[in-house]
Amino acid sequence: MDSARGSDVIGPNEFIYSTQQTAEKLGIGRSTLSKYSRSMEDEGYRFLKDEHNRRSYKDSDVTALRKLIELLDSKMDYDSAIKKICASDSSETVPGDEIAPVATVNERYDSGAMKIQERYEQHYAEMVERYERNYAELRSRFDQQDAMMRELMRRQEAQGNNITQILREMLEARQQLAAAQDKPWWKFWK
Repeated sequence: MDSARGSDVIGPNEFIYSTQQTAEKLGIGRSTLSKYSRSMEDEGYRFLKDEHNRRSYKDSDVTALRKLIELLDSKMDYDSAIKKICASDSSETVPGDEIAPVATVNERYDSGAMKIQERYEQHYAEMVERYERNYAELRSRFDQQDAMMRELMRRQEAQGNNITQILREMLEARQQLAAAQDKPWWKFWK
């Protein structure tokens, strides 16, 4: 890394902020942030930029900008404050800055979107699996109930046949009894 601060690499635990987020974080307007950023870039400071040349700010950039604001609040001359921030020793950077090079901010956002999509697909697959399991369980219960209904119908049919048989036998017994009552009393042995 050169003597100027700022780089195109980020540490493993460093966040990236948009211009709006950084301005809000620092309590300044976007135009003021853009002015400070342009001046720092003129002195060799490098910010992350996407393919549309929009700046993004790392935690270390926010810290440098915060120091700039403190210097300006302490009544230091604007140009001197910019030079002091940009000439700061590169050893002040966050340890591990050289770990992960980043081509564009959008790639980082794309990887986040991919992770979200992977989690969505995993969740969707789990849901489908759960629904299939529930469907199989419901289908099994339905088949059991269907078998029980068929058995009940078979039993009812058998009972109906038994009742019909009993009624026929009773009818025959009544007919025999009625026929026997029509006989004269002296033919009771017949």
